Amino acid sequence: MELPDLSKFREKCCYCYEDIKTGISVCSCGLSFCKEHKDLHLGKAKCQIVFEIKEIGNDLGIEIKNTMLGEAEIEELRRRMETLVRSEDEDERVIFRDEEVVCMHECPEGPCSIDLGDAGNLSCKVCDVKTRLWVCFICGYVGCGRMQYGAEGNGHARAHYEETQHNVFVLVPSLIKESCEVFCYLCDSNIRFHYEIPGNITIDFGDEGKAGRKRVKKRIICNGIVEQEEKKLKAMEKGKNESIPSPYVGIVNSGNTCYISSVLQMIGYVVSKEDIDMEQHFEICCDKNPLECFFCQLMRVLNRMKKARKEKNIDSISILDLIILIWRDMPMFSKFMQQDSHEFLLFLLEKIREGEGLYLIPSITSFFEFEVGRKISCSGCMDKSTSYESAMMICTCLKGDIRRSVEMFFSPDEWNCKCGGKKNVSRFVTIPPRYLIIQVGRYSYNNNKVEKIKSKIGIKSVKLKDFMSKDEADESLAKKLSDDGYSLEDAKRALGIFCNDEGKARSFLERQSSVVSPEDLKYRVVGCINHSGDNIKAGHYTWWVYEDEKCYKIDDTNVLGSNVEVLEDGYIFLFK
Repeated sequence: MELPDLSKFREKCCYCYEDIKTGISVCSCGLSFCKEHKDLHLGKAKCQIVFEIKEIGNDLGIEIKNTMLGEAEIEELRRRMETLVRSEDEDERVIFRDEEVVCMHECPEGPCSIDLGDAGNLSCKVCDVKTRLWVCFICGYVGCGRMQYGAEGNGHARAHYEETQHNVFVLVPSLIKESCEVFCYLCDSNIRFHYEIPGNITIDFGDEGKAGRKRVKKRIICNGIVEQEEKKLKAMEKGKNESIPSPYVGIVNSGNTCYISSVLQMIGYVVSKEDIDMEQHFEICCDKNPLECFFCQLMRVLNRMKKARKEKNIDSISILDLIILIWRDMPMFSKFMQQDSHEFLLFLLEKIREGEGLYLIPSITSFFEFEVGRKISCSGCMDKSTSYESAMMICTCLKGDIRRSVEMFFSPDEWNCKCGGKKNVSRFVTIPPRYLIIQVGRYSYNNNKVEKIKSKIGIKSVKLKDFMSKDEADESLAKKLSDDGYSLEDAKRALGIFCNDEGKARSFLERQSSVVSPEDLKYRVVGCINHSGDNIKAGHYTWWVYEDEKCYKIDDTNVLGSNVEVLEDGYIFLFK
């Protein structure tokens, strides 16, 4: 039997985060699964397990067993797997392998061999950056990568491309891996190639099978283990901020993806607190490959966060398989570019609601959903109307403290009516949420540029009863509802909430076992998304949790203790 294609191989199960330390099975599709989930995949894909792999200690290597392969194939498999497993950064390997495209552009050949010398002495030709360097495949120029949070880089590789039109670059630290990374600026993507250790790279440019297809072969020589330099830097960074024991799990930053991580942390916090079956989707999903299903990967991440509350001290997780699908399904969130976490939250909640509507995933947005009523009355033509709309967050201005900011959202408006009179518009809450998301505007537009508002905001509890309808219940309507079997007290509350709209009140009572008392609608802050930096397109997002009078900062892979005052710098708040 032939070796499976390992281009999709993961060191973890594609449905959860069980990994080679406990043992995983690899099927003929090349996908990895734990004991709990392998039969689920085999039933859908009608494939078979080719081998099982388990890591033996830190230095003893890997164990391959229950294989359907011959001796020669097993030895070849062992060589390839040891190279893959020993690779320092699985995220980098995955992101580039999964995103490769066939390059359709021309590429000048240049010299047939490029000698970079000692990797330890390499640095960018323009600045002193020494990590994550890129070498021009055409002329051998060495430049630093793009600017991104968590990695050094000033964009000098791209500057070289813009100056010379040399479009193909190779990531220097990847040269000793089984499959290095080759990027084309014209494709704006990593491209397919053939790689032979050490350093022999062959790229076929143009349509496969068509005349004029150009093959360029080159050897890049680099002495030394570049990963050791990156490993030292990561160790130094980790030493600065050691994580503390907590029921929260950090998320690896995959290059300007903190805006995604912070939003997932907020939703994961809610999911971990509530009784939600995160495994349900895996059973009903029709996708044979869970790496291609957005909801499979979302449930995988949220399920891990939920388990962290019970197990505690879980290692940080990579969400790269989900990020790749975000780039696919939400192209407005460009690769490696910093984005606004509020915009991403809006899109993600809509995506989740789409899945809920198709009964693919359990209800999550219902925890955030609330209803807002709007009354309009004109002083001229005396026209009156009441309408209702669903919402999942309050977006408001930054006004001193959080209560005043919420008051701004519910403050009355005045419009001009076509009759010449004035329309008075008021908003009020009808159905409150379990969790209340409040986004405060921290950006203003002045002199043709966006500026960040750095003012602190006072954190107080929010009482939604202050923003409910003040109408008195119509006694005759209340008695009518009471005669139909509803308690008189609930009937009066429902009519008061909906401005004596009998139809809305009746529909509400049918869905509710009892009506929440306005006195119970006091919300306290439990967390917030914070943005550090001066620019919405730069800086860094973190998630903060306030629980049991303790404040935690979840900053990428680190979970740190903090003081409650930092919540005053928040951008998106979560109240319960």
